[in-house]
Amino acid sequence: VRQRALGLLGTFHGVHRNRLLQTFSKKPLRELSDNYQGPKQKHNQRKSKAHHWWVPEGDLDIEEAEEDFGWTGAMVHGCEDEYFQVRNAAIHSICELGLQSQEFSERAVRFLADMFNDDIDSVRRHAIRSLSRLGGQVRLEDEYLENVLVLIDDTLPSVRHAVHRL
Repeated sequence: VRQRALGLLGTFHGVHRNRLLQTFSKKPLRELSDNYQGPKQKHNQRKSKAHHWWVPEGDLDIEEAEEDFGWTGAMVHGCEDEYFQVRNAAIHSICELGLQSQEFSERAVRFLADMFNDDIDSVRRHAIRSLSRLGGQVRLEDEYLENVLVLIDDTLPSVRHAVHRL
């Protein structure tokens, strides 16, 4: 499910810049503003706007919370997932979304470069190829360039070839 969900994130087009950037942060958008008070709680029983059932006193309005918290940290969690298939799906979506947004691709460099250290060779290779696809849109800082240079001595020829192409 996580693999499919992360894979689908890369297919979204026309997403607001703040929502895209929120995928790299574990802080919700509202939390970043000065006026954040947390999700609104219902103080008395009343009907929900979208649905026709009663919301008990003290419950959170899930619809309001979903709007601001749904994207929070999606790529961070995907890149840190225990399954390599999920990490590969996150890398794919990062690349696809990075091709749509310059600011997103600049933020993506850090996450893609971190994936160069993954234990699974297909994840390392996918991260290198994704960074190559972003090409001229991004600039590698010195600390990330060191991660790339370490891979020149990788034991797998396919990883070394990907680094050479990068």
